[in-house]
Amino acid sequence: MKATIQNIAERRTQFVSELEIDYRDRRVHLEWLGDDVATYSMTVNDGPSAETHVTFRGLLPLRADHPDLPNGGRDWLQSLRFSIRQDIESTRYLSAYRQRPARLTRLPSRMAAEVGPAGENATGMLVNDHVRGDRTLLECVNELLGDSLAGWRLEIEAQGPMYSVNLRSVADPALSVNLLDSGTGVAQVLPLLVQLAADRNATPPYRRLLHVIEEPELHLHPAFHALLADLFIGGGEARQGPLPDRDPQRDHVAAAPPPHRRRTDIVGRRGHPLRGSQRGLIPGAAHQHR
Repeated sequence: MKATIQNIAERRTQFVSELEIDYRDRRVHLEWLGDDVATYSMTVNDGPSAETHVTFRGLLPLRADHPDLPNGGRDWLQSLRFSIRQDIESTRYLSAYRQRPARLTRLPSRMAAEVGPAGENATGMLVNDHVRGDRTLLECVNELLGDSLAGWRLEIEAQGPMYSVNLRSVADPALSVNLLDSGTGVAQVLPLLVQLAADRNATPPYRRLLHVIEEPELHLHPAFHALLADLFIGGGEARQGPLPDRDPQRDHVAAAPPPHRRRTDIVGRRGHPLRGSQRGLIPGAAHQHR
């Protein structure tokens, strides 16, 4: 199945402008005619096209009237939906417009299963696991990050009745930075990592998850591009973890050299080099590769 989604800004809506389905000896092609949102040109098995009125639920039509599809294709479409549900247990969606974490987070009343389309539940899920759980969620997030933060780890710290998500230096444990002050890089990728960690730790574990991520590389340092590529490739090869669906217009992630073969000058927000224990890959600083 291949679908093209079109946005109409003035109507604040999106719809399926083109759809191709190849399932059970039928190849169906729908193409929006450009007049009414629900009017399409439809062909079945490369036969003659017919103008038809189509209503959708998500990416799939509820009904598609065509001479080669008896009963409006309802039986065929119902079988297709059942097959998709069998192949994919659940779908996670993460928008490009992700919510920046607050400086302090309250303990949520319950543990959310998903970070939400804007990543709004990500820090709350970490705090809930830190207070009520076994703290494996944060450990899993740090494992997914690996060495991408070059000597920094995420941690949860109590601030009275609230909690903060911080980055703490491994080399100098006295040095800690609130995630809100670290720039947009980690804040952008954090919801994705929290969701991956939560799904991997789920009981029973998910086996067939689809992650739909808009602009996964947005505001990220190039080092994080390599991290995301590793996560995507690893999930696809294992066929056990979540399988992300990325934006094909942004397939520009290239293999990055390992850290020991890359020289990085780290410059603070005002252009001055960071001193002593401050040197490290702090998201939000400007990085000049040589």
